[in-house]
Amino acid sequence: MCMNHKDGAENVSYILFLDDERMIEDCEDFFGPMYDRSVDDWVICRKSAEALDTVREKGLPTFMALDHDLGTDLNDYTIDNTMKFLHALVELVGIETPPPEYSVHSMNPVGRLNIVSFMESWKKVAHAKNSKTN
Repeated sequence: MCMNHKDGAENVSYILFLDDERMIEDCEDFFGPMYDRSVDDWVICRKSAEALDTVREKGLPTFMALDHDLGTDLNDYTIDNTMKFLHALVELVGIETPPPEYSVHSMNPVGRLNIVSFMESWKKVAHAKNSKTN
């Protein structure tokens, strides 16, 4: 069963910044008008699991600033990336829930394309599902 982002979460307005190395100010050129918001509204996550825990606690963010490559877990040598987070996020909130607005600041061109393709597909599916129910 999917958790609706309104169930069991604070539902506060915030921006999720997912990057294993950079800080918000290092990526400000990618955000556009979202960067004008107070830095207090930003939650910095360094790993996909941390980002998912944040969504469980606070609900869906209003905006997500995403890097693709999130480093290697030295405990089991698995590679972490934002796609793991996005797949788990859809499982959590349900495909019919429209995704938050987002920007991608990854320097990995294939990773960037994967994130954009996933998010745009999620938008289309959510819109189609919501159009059928209305």
